Amino acid sequence: MRYSDIRETCGLKNIVFANRMSAYNIPSRPCHYVHPSEVKGFRGCNHIIRFIVTAIHELLGHGTGKLLTETASGMYNFDRENLPTNPLTGKAIETWAMLVSYYLADNKEMLSIFGYNDTSTTTADDLIYYTYLHVGVEGIQAL
Repeated sequence: MRYSDIRETCGLKNIVFANRMSAYNIPSRPCHYVHPSEVKGFRGCNHIIRFIVTAIHELLGHGTGKLLTETASGMYNFDRENLPTNPLTGKAIETWAMLVSYYLADNKEMLSIFGYNDTSTTTADDLIYYTYLHVGVEGIQAL
């Protein structure tokens, strides 16, 4: 069986390269689009946000499902009558790894898994605030 067969049948697992992520945590790197009063907090949280979002992206976004696809004309590798559902709403969903990671990145219970809560040095509320700023900056930079 090939890797692609396993991925399409069972899903996949990935790893995070923390040394690559640390390369983005350079204090002298320009911090465009962030108000000067927010730069210190943004820089202090951004590498944490990148790690958490990447971990959620890889483990839950990619790692817990398989690629739902049309394998041949009219043939699917899933039951089209019983689509995967959102456990919160019960409605059918399409899963995108980035959407899953950012959706869960502002969940305090999820952040507590990574050691961030109301009493940690960097609080869950800090990370939630700077996650939204991070998403905005990433969006502007992508334009």
